[in-house]
Amino acid sequence: MKNILLILLFTVTSGLCQEIDLEYGKVSLTDFKVKSKDTSKVHDALLILNNVSVSFVSGFQYVSIHQRIRIESIDGLEYANQQIDLLKYAEDGEEIVALKGATYNLDDEKITTSVLNDKELLLQNLGSNTSFFSLPDVNVDSVIEIFYVIKSPFIKIEDIALQYEIPIIHLDILLQLPTYQSYYIETNPLAHFQIDFNKKSVDKGLDVLNINKESSKYLVRDTQFQRIKSSGKPIIFSMKDIPAFSLEPFSGELNKYQAKLIFSLADGFDTNYQTRIESFKSSWKEVAGYLSGTDDFGDELRSSRFFRKELENALEGATDDENKISKTLHFLKSKVKWNDEYGIFTDQGVKNAYRNGNGNAAEINLLLTSMLNQSGIEAFPVIVSATDNDTPLFPTIDGFDFVIVQARINKATFLLDATEDYFNLNRIPQRAANRKGMLIKKRGDFQWIDLTSNKIQKETTLLKMTLEDSFVVKGQGNKKLEDYLLLDPKMVQVNSSENAIKDFLTNNTFGLEVSNVEVDGLENLSQNITFKYELDYINAFDKIDDKISFQPLMNEVHFKDIVDLEIRTTPLELSQPVEKTVIVNIEVPDGYVPVHLPESMKVVYGEGIGSYFYRIGFNNNIVSTVATYTMNTSIILPENYETFRQFFKAVLEKDAEKVILEKE
Repeated sequence: MKNILLILLFTVTSGLCQEIDLEYGKVSLTDFKVKSKDTSKVHDALLILNNVSVSFVSGFQYVSIHQRIRIESIDGLEYANQQIDLLKYAEDGEEIVALKGATYNLDDEKITTSVLNDKELLLQNLGSNTSFFSLPDVNVDSVIEIFYVIKSPFIKIEDIALQYEIPIIHLDILLQLPTYQSYYIETNPLAHFQIDFNKKSVDKGLDVLNINKESSKYLVRDTQFQRIKSSGKPIIFSMKDIPAFSLEPFSGELNKYQAKLIFSLADGFDTNYQTRIESFKSSWKEVAGYLSGTDDFGDELRSSRFFRKELENALEGATDDENKISKTLHFLKSKVKWNDEYGIFTDQGVKNAYRNGNGNAAEINLLLTSMLNQSGIEAFPVIVSATDNDTPLFPTIDGFDFVIVQARINKATFLLDATEDYFNLNRIPQRAANRKGMLIKKRGDFQWIDLTSNKIQKETTLLKMTLEDSFVVKGQGNKKLEDYLLLDPKMVQVNSSENAIKDFLTNNTFGLEVSNVEVDGLENLSQNITFKYELDYINAFDKIDDKISFQPLMNEVHFKDIVDLEIRTTPLELSQPVEKTVIVNIEVPDGYVPVHLPESMKVVYGEGIGSYFYRIGFNNNIVSTVATYTMNTSIILPENYETFRQFFKAVLEKDAEKVILEKE
């Protein structure tokens, strides 16, 4: 564990500075020579100092950022291009009220400075929420420095990173919280790099909390973390020599496991002392109750008169309740398009979204909920944390940013999302499938539902191929998908699906081309989706003299990138439980007989968690291979990774074995 010094003062003692001058513009030779203690790999840049200040003045929040970065490689030059994300909500929004920057280069032990001035300032909007600027004269070994201030009308404090993908030499965070609001401050309990708040310095207001995976619904194991409740008093967090955070493959987005300070509004008043605010709830039931009664969520479900007549017309001819759901979903998608905005609260309201023909995720799927209820289908909104968002680990509304819908017919349930044009019943996009969702009922009742489902997705592939003398393997393929709840939207978009489908069928294998693809089930995304296609596989086998060798599973092999790492510090995320069966029959030229066939094999992971069954034979000039891979979990914890890695390496080694044939 690393220690953090929490000091209730405004300044840091000079002993912490280690010859680095923390004042803007005071770059010295030390900045060009200072080294990181993180020697785990060669880094593209070094964050010499990162100073963050948050204060509240006259009802506004001011966030100032001061960073000094040394460029260590050509790839590190990307740090010369800085991006600032600004929050916008309805007519309110953040703005940049101060910005300056400079580049420092060392020439014969003399420092030259290139200042970001008005003519060189490349500040421009990339839409309503993002701005960027580029620093001048940046080279490898340059030191760049930026300082900017964001003025915000919002009381929510955004997370502050304690760790980046490059090492940090010196970190200072100054918090000057308002007296009329209290905040909870905690570190990310999912981060591998953890810090301890100094209890003696905090004195009081520090809690050590335990969250179990059953209560949070987002954790894969029980977790302990620290939390401070504070208001009014200035706080400084000061740390040195923070190692870089390496994003491990198949672990989700960067911010999920990044060390950071997380802020939640505990209680207080608005800036006019008129309205009491309580964002942090003591229980999930309170969260559900709050949402049920709020104007821009629960009350929106009670508004239906404006669409009632048009919906009745759209439902004419509906044959059963499932058809009603499908018709309602289709009708809403034809009326209201998603504007790519996330959120669990409405911006313009469902009525205006309906009339204007566009809306955010909340407006569209709250409309869908209301329409389904109006048509006699029991339906509920489900709030989720999108896959690129933080997962809420304790009762709060801040961790959710997307809404989907669950509809019920007798005991059957259907997950729905009207933001995707081409998805129908029981199909939600990957962005919304982040482990658990919170189904909101009336009067504060709620239910946790599994978004990824423990139901096994099945994929069966049959390849019938012929090995020709021209070093080409030709044949036909048939692939069937069963119970696939999650699909790439590109797979089902009518105008752009061809390339996406071909990539899916070929696994992006070099030399493999598919043609004459026939697809059944994508139009309405029924439970089973089938693909029929023809294959031409160039250089699929090797021929030396009278011997031929090839991988009997052709392109339907597993890929080693999920077990490239020797150790993991974050869970390995495998999407959903799967069962994949591949059957390949390859006809070989007359006169060839096998001199080597891979041995049949069965390997097991855990106690019934995963398995791989492989069987191969030769009869009547046909090499027949059957391989079935089953994995009954979607999460591999770091402590189980080595066992899984050995299992999966055995799978890879078997996939890589070749059949060797020789002419008689």
